Amino acid sequence: MLPPYLATCYMVNTEQYESYFNFYIPEYLAHLFAYLDKYTTKQSVILAGTTLSMMIPVFTHDNVFMGQENSVADYNSRVMMAINFYNQIMSPDTMKTFLVSHRISYVMFSIDAPAYTSGFTAYPFLKEVYHNGSNSIVQVIP
Repeated sequence: MLPPYLATCYMVNTEQYESYFNFYIPEYLAHLFAYLDKYTTKQSVILAGTTLSMMIPVFTHDNVFMGQENSVADYNSRVMMAINFYNQIMSPDTMKTFLVSHRISYVMFSIDAPAYTSGFTAYPFLKEVYHNGSNSIVQVIP
């Protein structure tokens, strides 16, 4: 299980000063991250919404498709591709090509992405591997 906080230590006026900053994440997200960390291969690429894309590398050994705005050169185009995917604007063939060409192994449906609905379950290249309430992790079958 993941720790409920992250601790930092820093220097102030040349004296060691310890301060703890508590970052609480909902339990269902801790379970999502624990699943990814346990059952995915290292450096797997995960497609998730913008918020979870910033959290996944912190709590797992996985990479993300979008990353952070200031650290990815084509961030805006990646966000648009993710939006088109989640809104099912792409054709099924284009969707599969998008996932495979970007080496995306898993897709997360959670707080900042639509639910994994019957529209997505119709695609044979997506297989749900984790489900908890309205949160799902789907594996991409190449």
